[in-house]
Amino acid sequence: LLWFTPAQQTEAIIGGSLVTNPSTYPWMGSISVSDVHQCGATVVDQEWILTANHCKTRYSSSWEDFKNRATVRFGSNFADSGGYTRSFIDYREYPSLDVLLLKLSSPVNITPITIISHGTMAYANVGNSGTIIGHAGNVLKQVNVPIVHTSNCDNDQSLICAGAIGVGLNASD
Repeated sequence: LLWFTPAQQTEAIIGGSLVTNPSTYPWMGSISVSDVHQCGATVVDQEWILTANHCKTRYSSSWEDFKNRATVRFGSNFADSGGYTRSFIDYREYPSLDVLLLKLSSPVNITPITIISHGTMAYANVGNSGTIIGHAGNVLKQVNVPIVHTSNCDNDQSLICAGAIGVGLNASD
């Protein structure tokens, strides 16, 4: 599992381009709370999605509150229209890692993203690049960013630091 941290703190994807075809990243979803996009999500199993734990704790006072107000949208490059939605029926949280797994109300017919193991992270070396996908406002965007040395980031040195310092290409949740 890879965690990218931005080389410069931003609110969303800066630079990059719009994702015009939602089938480019079919496993990418948008979590909305009370019909407002809050976080991205990734299909890791046809019944489970992965997102940041703060997406639940920041926008809801409890699991019941979150479950009653939150949905995830797939099959659209817009956070508020198109595609289809699912609600949630269960969760597993890992607060120290800011990881949240959400069980969908019904399975999706989406091939899950491939999660790599620590032993296959050779391409995540400084000097290589990666594509970051996320919502900028209400629209799905993508940006290709270089992997930079962790000294350029303000947090955990075990994370992968990505971004073009001073160039305007960056991503954060």
